[in-house]
Amino acid sequence: MSFNLANITAMDLDTGEFDPYYGPYVQIVSGLSLQQALLDSLSEISSLADKVAAQSVLHHRCQAGKWSVAEIWQHLVDTEIIFQYRALRIARGDTTNLAGFDQDEFVQQSRASGRNLEELRQLMLAVRNSSLLLFQMFNDEELKKRGVASGSEISVRALGFLICGHQKHHFKIIRERYC
Repeated sequence: MSFNLANITAMDLDTGEFDPYYGPYVQIVSGLSLQQALLDSLSEISSLADKVAAQSVLHHRCQAGKWSVAEIWQHLVDTEIIFQYRALRIARGDTTNLAGFDQDEFVQQSRASGRNLEELRQLMLAVRNSSLLLFQMFNDEELKKRGVASGSEISVRALGFLICGHQKHHFKIIRERYC
């Protein structure tokens, strides 16, 4: 059974449903329903991949010490999978304080420099489709459940919006600095 995510917007979130650090990510998608944010991001993935391909910037770094476009894409995939996992555990009533992760260490270990654009595109599309199905599986009560991740309270529905806002944030960086 699929639940309707069209009636849930980021503006419905209480400030206590996510750490203020994530505020900019929520703000980016504030005018969208969770369903629309997840669906819109699917077309954004392919659109930006086409632009990255046309510009041949997949392994480019905008400056020394910054992540390449491939590393940013792999970071998005890794983070989304972690946020999915957190959402599932919280929705199922797990009260464990879910550990954070070192994004720089993840990128360093990701082997993103050996991946091609089509591989990254397909990986990101598969993970995003998985997120869409996951969040459709949750009912209203589960979407509102809160748990603790990285030492801060967060709700299941906030994690859905963070996934989308996080992608939009990084895609904006790619468009501004790389393409």
